[in-house]
Amino acid sequence: MEIKAILKNANKKTIYTIVGVSVIILVLVLVLCISRCSADIPEESTVSEEVSQEISAEISEEISEEISEEISEEVSEEVSEEVSVGPTEDELKLQEIAPLYDENPDMCSWLKIDDTIVDYPVMYTPDNPNKYLRADFYGNYSGHGSLIMDKRCALDPESENLIIHGHNMTGGTMFRILHDYPKKAFRDEHPIVKLYIGNEVREYEVFAVFYDKVYYQTDTCFKFYEFTEIDTEERFNEGISYFKSHSVYDTGITPEYGDRLLTLVTCSYHTENGRIVVVAREIAK
Repeated sequence: MEIKAILKNANKKTIYTIVGVSVIILVLVLVLCISRCSADIPEESTVSEEVSQEISAEISEEISEEISEEISEEVSEEVSEEVSVGPTEDELKLQEIAPLYDENPDMCSWLKIDDTIVDYPVMYTPDNPNKYLRADFYGNYSGHGSLIMDKRCALDPESENLIIHGHNMTGGTMFRILHDYPKKAFRDEHPIVKLYIGNEVREYEVFAVFYDKVYYQTDTCFKFYEFTEIDTEERFNEGISYFKSHSVYDTGITPEYGDRLLTLVTCSYHTENGRIVVVAREIAK
């Protein structure tokens, strides 16, 4: 009986021992597994940082590509515009009239008022001032004649005031248009007179419009058609004062000494030897 009891107690110890060892082994296995799993899973902050870096890199790359595309497109458009820009209307006009100086050396310039019929060569023959009074550019007879630079003007050196005459044609050609300038609304719509002279384009702004006449030589008054050489400021101011005081309206423009002037003249029948006069000052560039 004692032997059986001993064996029975021994078996219980053995079983308890086996069970205890098994539990320990199981715990160790669980700890090992947990440790390995923890090693394989990155920390939350590390994952967040990596994701943030990846997103930032993608956004930066997208923005960079968009900016690059926009800059490339803008540069392309600017280059395209620069390449596509051709000669201006004035440059084309200069090219058009350039051969005419050789064809007829009597032509000294070309006069144009935009949006009007005035678009003519200007002839200059001071030794024979009436040569183109009834002749066209080619010297053929023409009742319209040509625009003529006043014989009192000089081109080399150039007079401070260039005076150009033209016929008052009832059909509306030549300088008939000057009779519209007493209407201020017309002047406001056509304030600029262009003179193409040599390789230069000048723009003059109309500042005075008045009626006058050709006086007798014995008349001792201011004669607008003799106001070409302006050698003093006093003489300049005398002319400007006369123009503005006789103008049919005030444009608010007062030329200053040193400004170059352009005077356009045609016949008017308000009095004997009457004239209508349009005076403009050069716009500085």
